[in-house]
Amino acid sequence: MKKTWWIWPIIFLISSCTFPGNSSRAVSPAIHDLQGCSHTSPYVGQTVSHVTGIVTWKDQRGFYMQDPSPDDRACTSEGIYVFTDHYPENIPGDSVAVSGQVKEFASNNSAKDQLTQTEITSPSIELLSSGNPLPDPILLGSAGRLPPAQIIEDDGFTSFDIDQDGLDFYESLESMRVEIDQAIVVQPENSYHEIYVLPGEMQLLNQFSPQGALLATAADQNPERIQVILPDSFKKSVSLGSHFATPLIGILSYAYGSYTLIETNQPQLGETAALSKEKFTADLSSASLLIATYNVENLSRFDSARLKSLSAQIVTSLASPDILVLQEIQDDSGEEDDGTVSASQALQALVTQIHKQGGPQYHYVDNLPVNDSSGGVSGGNIRTVFLYRTDRGLSWRNDSLAVNAENVAAFHNSRPPVLGTFEFMGQHVEVMGVHLVSNLANSAEFGAIQPPSRPEEPKRIAQTQWIAAFAAKLQKDDPAACILVAGDFNDTPESQALAQFASAQWLNLASTVPAESRYSILYQGSASLFDQMLLNRACAAQTEIQSTVIHLNTGFPESKQVSDHDPFLLELTFKESE
Repeated sequence: MKKTWWIWPIIFLISSCTFPGNSSRAVSPAIHDLQGCSHTSPYVGQTVSHVTGIVTWKDQRGFYMQDPSPDDRACTSEGIYVFTDHYPENIPGDSVAVSGQVKEFASNNSAKDQLTQTEITSPSIELLSSGNPLPDPILLGSAGRLPPAQIIEDDGFTSFDIDQDGLDFYESLESMRVEIDQAIVVQPENSYHEIYVLPGEMQLLNQFSPQGALLATAADQNPERIQVILPDSFKKSVSLGSHFATPLIGILSYAYGSYTLIETNQPQLGETAALSKEKFTADLSSASLLIATYNVENLSRFDSARLKSLSAQIVTSLASPDILVLQEIQDDSGEEDDGTVSASQALQALVTQIHKQGGPQYHYVDNLPVNDSSGGVSGGNIRTVFLYRTDRGLSWRNDSLAVNAENVAAFHNSRPPVLGTFEFMGQHVEVMGVHLVSNLANSAEFGAIQPPSRPEEPKRIAQTQWIAAFAAKLQKDDPAACILVAGDFNDTPESQALAQFASAQWLNLASTVPAESRYSILYQGSASLFDQMLLNRACAAQTEIQSTVIHLNTGFPESKQVSDHDPFLLELTFKESE
């Protein structure tokens, strides 16, 4: 019989190796092995043992830990979250060995567009030592790791490209300590103490508005912007354009469609000039017609503070326009779903408050939707209406706002357009007020579906096709009329929806607004123009046009905003007949 003693050491070595995909026994990988160079762990579903790291932060349901001895691959994260399902005993600085099961956690299980965060669940935790220094944070910048500057994700996750794709870059830092120096605020604080920032040294790589808004372009998706959760103890108001004098240092997490820095220090704001609200200051001639479109975000007559603030904006900042196209006026019962559809009391409360603020006496025409058919907040029956003043020579010429679009499929469970016919200086002025279907159904911009899905876009395109055809008929019936389509299009001037007006007959007045001011909303730190006006070129040829966006809300913390939109304002001056 041959001797076989030499076989046993080999069998022992093989049995002690770790192999992803074999869940029959516990394995002992390092954190960077668990994370891998991908968005999901190669060990998902497996039981692992003695995974070591330093506790860096804890919350009510677990803690983050990081390996102080990283590997030489930039694509692998050295951090991981340990889900204890209770407030953990371990504290930052503890060196621990964790055993448990590897899972990928989605913060919203019902949402298929969410990326996941790698976790160790059902853990057993061994304390190895305490009082250890925390691993140094990774600096987001040229002296550390520089985020991609243009692309969020362009290959459908077929490759893990941390140098080009923002999603892959931030995934490579998941659950690690991260530092942002000279952070610039590109989204003011919301009610959850969340802001969006940009690393200071990346400012020169981007386009900003005078107020500090980060402008999105077709070539730049602004992947370097990142959400930050400020500590509850941070009490200062954070507006657009603010900058931090001290580094932001925290844990990079992912939840609800965003990579998020959980700030673990007490940051200090730098000295920043106070943000001011813009206002229209030009002197109107008797031949000028001033028109504004403004989404007033679920305005209820029971919100007296907002009614007062909105009225002050209309009088002081918008110079009391001749025509106001307002979106999202709620019915007289607010959000109570009691069958009420009239908004006459709400509109009367608004025009009364405008007059109290020193404005003119406005007239209004209500636009009654079918109950529970217009979308928006439940029970609110939001609608688009006109307010108009007659003390400067404007007159109202029709009795109804209806354009008979209620039975058009594109406007089902949405807001049909409304039509106001006016006369000014002997000129017929037709104004269509629009509020297209929203983007709420879009998948997350920093999510698992790339490029993000836009399921309501075909409906918006169908809506603008119908509106463009209706407006073209108005022009055919009255070639000399000025025809203006104004409102919240819930899409940008470059979108497929607005392309339905891309003909020789129409001028999108967005093109007349300076590029650096061309935005009316901020979303996740990126500025876009949703509120727009389109004018028939026949009218444009006989008038002088001055249009602008008056930035009253978007730059300020959510608690100080009257609306989440800024109004678009048009001064239309009629030339004297030769």
